[in-house]
Amino acid sequence: MSTEEPQDDVKHLVNVVLAALKVEGNAYSLGADGKARVAKALSAFKHPVARQHALKELVCLAWFFEKKQRESLIKVTLKPGESIPPVWPFAEETGAKDDDELRALMQNPNDSREKLAALITAPQNTRFAQVIANRVWRRLIGAGIVEPPHDWEGARPSHPQLLEWLAKELVANNYDVKYLTKLIMTSSLYQQEATGDNLHAPPPQRLFAAPDRRRMTAEQIVDSFYVAAGCEMDVEEMTMDPDARRPANLRNSFGKPHRSWMLVSISNERDRPSLMLPRAEMVAEVLRAFGWSAERQAPRTDREMSPNVRQPAVMANSNLTLWLTTAAHKSALADLAVEAPSADQLVESIFIRFLSRRPTEEERAIFVPQLQEGFATRLVPADKIVEPKPLERLPQVTWSNHVRPEANTIQEEHARRVRQGPPVDPRLQPEWRERYEDFIWSVVNLREFVWIP
Repeated sequence: MSTEEPQDDVKHLVNVVLAALKVEGNAYSLGADGKARVAKALSAFKHPVARQHALKELVCLAWFFEKKQRESLIKVTLKPGESIPPVWPFAEETGAKDDDELRALMQNPNDSREKLAALITAPQNTRFAQVIANRVWRRLIGAGIVEPPHDWEGARPSHPQLLEWLAKELVANNYDVKYLTKLIMTSSLYQQEATGDNLHAPPPQRLFAAPDRRRMTAEQIVDSFYVAAGCEMDVEEMTMDPDARRPANLRNSFGKPHRSWMLVSISNERDRPSLMLPRAEMVAEVLRAFGWSAERQAPRTDREMSPNVRQPAVMANSNLTLWLTTAAHKSALADLAVEAPSADQLVESIFIRFLSRRPTEEERAIFVPQLQEGFATRLVPADKIVEPKPLERLPQVTWSNHVRPEANTIQEEHARRVRQGPPVDPRLQPEWRERYEDFIWSVVNLREFVWIP
């Protein structure tokens, strides 16, 4: 294009605008007269790119200056201030109907919200009980009778009679999920070795001859770790006002967790190191690696369960692993080592605690000799046991004093103590105890620890 051509195109743009303002037609057509005007106006543009841009602008202008009023795609039938009577449209799908039988279950039949709650939870609502039963079954067996569990319109039950029976058992026992869990877990199906492939099978081939092999959830992994190690979760209170200076009605506290599901986001420490929660972060680090999300308000049917390189790294090197594999002072693992009658029985006890099975002959051949060496002299004589000294109590850092210069130093010391781990048990000889802890660490880092047997 020559240097004069853009100037010509700018000059002829006036003709294009004039043509656009006079175009007749609708949103889908420029009309016969409009096409003639457009063609004449566009012929003034020498460059094809300029003509294409002008044509695009013409179409937009034609829509905007359209003489005929376009028909709205949205029909407004509700007048301002008009009330809409509530209607339950799922009677056929659920079996629950808005009738006198339902109103007999209500305290206030005129309350529409209570009516909705009654319609959903009424014993006549078979869908409600079946949805719960299907999700409990899926959690325990690895695949639902209806897959995916949230699609009850596009999917059909692979075993409709089984699903109906489970739902009736749930309703008959006052919607007790623990009863339903026990019912499934005591079945011969659940007792089979996890060799099934039901999740990816089409409904006709979903035989449920055995449970699917599946990894534990993040919460199950951490809680199992604590239970197997014989420790209780000891983390900071999940609160924004730890010194309780605010009135009770203004305090935002989720309590002191003793199970993994009770943890919440601890993101407040990101921009304020003085407010860090090092013990809670120790637990959250492992939870996040296995798919946990701190957002309770965002429930998910399926989490990210794919393996990644972070998971074995966390199990091997995290502060939580350090704490729970240490033969700490007066811990269950230390007591187990002190009271064990033989190295072989000690190895067997650890395998049962962490893997719910006995070691194989190959595993015994690896670990028993390591603990057998020095086993007879593993205990420190009673007159030479030195009890660990309690650590100096640190000042409490709260929202009311976290901006002081020494607040960061105090919290950094808390974090350092977490990284250091608990004090070791003085009853065990250090060299033998370290080999014993290495053995526990090796068992925990076997791949099967995070899988449901």
